[in-house]
Parts: sequence; structure tokens; C-alpha cells
Amino acid sequence: MSLARFSSQFSLNRSPLAKAAMPQSHEVQRRRVSLIGRLFASSEPRDPIYQPPPLHPKKASSKRSLADTPDADDPPTASVDTFPFVCHLVSDEKEQLSSEALEAARISANRYLTKFCGKDNFHMRIRCHPFQVLRINKMLSCAGADRLQTGMRHAYGKPTGVAARVAIGQPIISVRSKDSFGPAVVEALRRAKFKFPGRQKVLGSKKWGFTKYERDVYAKLRSEGVLALDGNHEKYMPNHGVLKL
Repeated sequence: MSLARFSSQFSLNRSPLAKAAMPQSHEVQRRRVSLIGRLFASSEPRDPIYQPPPLHPKKASSKRSLADTPDADDPPTASVDTFPFVCHLVSDEKEQLSSEALEAARISANRYLTKFCGKDNFHMRIRCHPFQVLRINKMLSCAGADRLQTGMRHAYGKPTGVAARVAIGQPIISVRSKDSFGPAVVEALRRAKFKFPGRQKVLGSKKWGFTKYERDVYAKLRSEGVLALDGNHEKYMPNHGVLKL
């Protein structure tokens, strides 16, 4: 038997398992895939894409925001006429106040004012700024470190914090509010004193808010139109300038 005849006979008498293992054409594979797709396809329309609910749904807040009240302003940008009362925490010593002490005093006063005045009824300012850099010359304190220490030779240390230098009579914290909340403002500043070293005094001012005019002078100039509102301050309007008809 010739080799060509044997190969043709072998291909015709191949077993079904061997035929299934043979690679099929792309057309046959495409038909099988389409047939399987029609068998498993459903006649019902597909559901829209499922969107899971948000993990943290927004809850309706019971607190009223500033936008809910038509006449309320943000305390830092409230009109100068809104808070006429002002009180200062004044330093009575020449010293340095660390930034940590200033922050502790701010938190203490803000907590008390928020509780007894409401977060919308006061405006507090920190009047001194911690620009002075504090340094520390670290030296080893373990056993046998006496040979490594050099004492005060080349003792320029590394920065360890910042502090504000205050003089006698310099305001540290100022709070403006309404006259009805005056006692609460004084008590808040009294509690803030305990965060500082040295002596401080709580002084009530005769001026209107954060302006430079006393109360009676401010009311007179406002009625005459000499002072105009400029945020939480006033603007002096002189008589000279461009003539307007």
C-alpha cells in the first residue's frame, strides 16, 4: 500500500474522539457560540444597571445653618454694627507665649463662648503672632556620655517651636459680641488666662467693636454718614474728593 493511500484511509477511519480533538474552522466555532448564546438568552428585557445605595447616606441635620436665618452673618465677616461690645485679654508682663499656649487658650475660650453665646454671636481674634523661633541644644544624658558632651561650646541648638513676644499692655485675645453676652465674654477670657504664664488682665473697651472710635463718637459719625461699613471694620469717608452731583 502506498503512503498516500494509507494516509487518506487513516484520515477517513479516524475515531469520533480524534475528530473532536481536531482543530475546527473559525466558522464552525462562531456558529457554536451563536447557538449557545441563543439557548441561554432570555426573552425578557434586561434590567437597568443596578446602582447600589451610597455607603454613607446624608442625614437630615437638625442644626440650623447660617443660611437658614435671613438676618444672620458669618461671625468673622459680620457687619461692624452687629457686635458693638469688645473685650481684650491684655498681657501684664514682658514675656514669650508659645504657640501651644495660644492654641490652648483659643480652644478654651471658643468652647465656653460656643456654649453660652452660640457659635454665631461672637468673633474672636488672636492678636499676637508666634514668629520667634525657639531652639534647644540637645545633649546626651545616658551613662558614659560625659565624654561626648561639649557643654556650651558651639551651643547653637535646633528649632523646637515658635513663640510670640508680648509686651506690657499688649492685647493677646480680643472678642467682640453683643452687649447681652458681655459677662460670658469676660468669663471666657478669664478661663483663657490659665493657659498662659505670668499675669494677664481682662479689660473691657469703650470702643465700638474692632474699630478705633469710641461708642458715642462712632454712633455720631455713623448718623452723619462720615463712616461707611467695610466688612467687620469701618471706612472713613472724607469730604474732599471727586464732586458728585
